[in-house]
Amino acid sequence: MPNGWVHEQDNSKLRLGAHPQILVREIGVNTYVRDDEFDAAPADEYWEATERLLGGRSRYLVENGSGRCGFGLTIQGEPADLYNPLLELAESA
Repeated sequence: MPNGWVHEQDNSKLRLGAHPQILVREIGVNTYVRDDEFDAAPADEYWEATERLLGGRSRYLVENGSGRCGFGLTIQGEPADLYNPLLELAESA
């Protein structure tokens, strides 16, 4: 959309292991509207205060995304061929 985007989701959060188990389901529609007047200073301050903890974990997930860290993502019915052009369009808006 010209002023943001809509995110429709239908997914399960799983506990992985010998006996995988669905912990929770997420079904819904989220709308995001661009707001250039929003004060992001509190978020910047929070990130600065927690970067050592959260930033390190984020880097770990990125660097070890080969599956060794127990983090996973599956895309069913919504392939990268669909997502990538939409995300590129959103970046250019």
